[in-house]
Amino acid sequence: MTANSRRILFVILVFAFLVRVAGIGYGLPLWLIADEPPFTLGALKMIELKTVIPRFHVEEFRSILYYPTYISYFLLPAFSGILAIKYLSFDGDRLSFINYIGSDLSDFFLAARFLNILLAVFSIYLIYGVSRNIFNDEWSGLAASFLLSTSLLHIMLSIAARQWMPISLILLLVLYFLTHPLLSFKKRYFLSILISGIGIGISAISSVALFLVGFYFLLFEEKKLSELFREKFIYFLGIMFVALALVPLAIYPASIGFGGKISLFGEKSLFGLLASPFKFLSPLLFAEPILALMSIFGLLFAFLKNRKIFWLFSLFIIAYSMLFYLLFRFEDRFLTPLIPMIAILAGFGFMRLFSRWRVFIIVLILPLVFSLRLGYLVYKNDSRENMRVWIETNLKEGSKIIVRARLMRLAANAQAIQEKEMIAPDSLRQIDRSELFFGKSPIYPSFHALNISDLPAQAGLDKPILKNGYEFIALSGGERLEGILMDNKPIISFGEDSQFSITDSHLGGSPFELFETKELGPSVSLYNLK
Repeated sequence: MTANSRRILFVILVFAFLVRVAGIGYGLPLWLIADEPPFTLGALKMIELKTVIPRFHVEEFRSILYYPTYISYFLLPAFSGILAIKYLSFDGDRLSFINYIGSDLSDFFLAARFLNILLAVFSIYLIYGVSRNIFNDEWSGLAASFLLSTSLLHIMLSIAARQWMPISLILLLVLYFLTHPLLSFKKRYFLSILISGIGIGISAISSVALFLVGFYFLLFEEKKLSELFREKFIYFLGIMFVALALVPLAIYPASIGFGGKISLFGEKSLFGLLASPFKFLSPLLFAEPILALMSIFGLLFAFLKNRKIFWLFSLFIIAYSMLFYLLFRFEDRFLTPLIPMIAILAGFGFMRLFSRWRVFIIVLILPLVFSLRLGYLVYKNDSRENMRVWIETNLKEGSKIIVRARLMRLAANAQAIQEKEMIAPDSLRQIDRSELFFGKSPIYPSFHALNISDLPAQAGLDKPILKNGYEFIALSGGERLEGILMDNKPIISFGEDSQFSITDSHLGGSPFELFETKELGPSVSLYNLK
């Protein structure tokens, strides 16, 4: 790597970190991002029970952790440090400390997100090496790093402490070792299978790395399959992978939490299977047009100049898409493990075009601007969190408020929590129990807040409750409660129901819509009931 390339890569990495860390506090202390709590709660439960083997406490873990444990292990050192600092500065007994921690887990989510952002930035660094290994061109690697750093989906999943960024990194590491020019045949495949097996402890989806290993062997190695099966080394790799794949299940038998979501026996068709790669990738074409178009050019140039690379990426993308069609469904976040490979192709395609027309560098301005806009919007925070802050700032503490907006809650006093318990006894979470223990939140301004966002429609909104003197109600936009609101005008509203969703990791439509969006999150309004 030249000094100039090193400086450019450093700038890309700094940019990638800043645009992602801008959203590190998105939604907190609310739990808005789907599938984010299990890993954080799993690590905290391990600390509470003083165990790293959940199989001995399956029932305690079952309701909070439905994934393998390795991500929770990754979080343990940071969480232990945070708990130690909090404990040393806390004045109270052990039970009070436990409830104090339970009243707000924001610091733990921040730590988990920060570590996830570091993994994302590392993947942007690593993609440079992978692209250079494949194309023997550092400029293609720099272009790939830039395009990955500005990917909207990559940014969304970077600030959410979920499993998708680690899965993406697993596949990228496998590709890095497979393509490393200085490693021997045995080292390349040993490290690739080792990483693939470890990846099962992150998510069973990491097993798709075996497709990558298999396709690479068939396309790039001179060994014949008949020769390969005569080598003991191959059987050793197979045994090692199976052993590594079984370890997470042995540690925590309930770790395959998506079993109920498998749709293998759902309605499928041959046409749907064949069309799955196009349908799977289509959201990327609309939401990230430069990345998608450059990857198409990269695939075309690979077909013309390096047919093996063309088939490696094409076969893997097709196999990955078809697997999700057969076993699951299509969601934007499922594309995350493919984004680095798409960025590698896009970087190659861009450099081939740039070598002919220097003015082509102008197209990089668009993904840069789009990513900066997304970073700005996540920094402004979610509509529900902004509503929560407005209420804390503008309404008198102790005011009686009904909260019925998806995933939103206010810090509540003991009386409000007791009312909620009467409505739905099984609906109390740890945060409710902690606030009940102290009589109110020990951290945030507390209200007589009836938090019933997670209850069935109309639950709690009957006349006896309203007769308790509730003054305000926070509602999801568009929801009208017959006999309660009538034609009331909102006191204040937040959110615009943007198609881009950090909560659901959804790309939405055209990236130009980001400039029409003033605030992420669903619309939510506050009404006066008096």
